[in-house]
Amino acid sequence: MSYIVVDLDTTLADNTHREHLAQAKQWDAFHAAMGGDGVYDDVYQLITGLEEANFGIVFLTAREEKYRSKTIAWLDSRVYGVGDELIMRDRPHNEESAGDFKLRKLQELEKLRGSKPVFCLEDQMNITLKLRAAGFSVFNVRNSHA
Repeated sequence: MSYIVVDLDTTLADNTHREHLAQAKQWDAFHAAMGGDGVYDDVYQLITGLEEANFGIVFLTAREEKYRSKTIAWLDSRVYGVGDELIMRDRPHNEESAGDFKLRKLQELEKLRGSKPVFCLEDQMNITLKLRAAGFSVFNVRNSHA
C-alpha cells in the first residue's frame, strides 16, 4: 500500500498557543498543553482525501514516547480515526536531534514496507532539507525554523 508520512506539531497540529514554550525549551509544559491544539485544515483535508483514496497515513512526530497517550487522545479528538500508525521519538531529545530521529525512522519504514513514502509533510526547513538530501520527497508546509 502506498503511504505518506505526516509530522504533527506545526504541520497538522496548530500549536501556536504553546509555541513560546517550545522556544523556551519547556518541553513538559509544551506537551502538557497539546490538548488545546487545533488542526490546520489544509493538511487535514489533504490526509483525509488521501486516506479515502487508500493511501496509508503514518504520523511521525519528534514527541517522546512518554507523551503517547496524550497524543493519541489529541488525534482521536481532532482527526477522528485518520491514520494507521503513530511513530514517536524513542530516545530522549537530548540524545538525537529531531531530524536525525525522523531520518532513522523513515529509513526503517522503507525497509519494513518495501518502499519509500510517496511524500512526507514537514514544517521545519532544516528537517525538510535533511530528508530530501537522503532521497525522500518532502513538502514543507509551514516553513518554520524551530
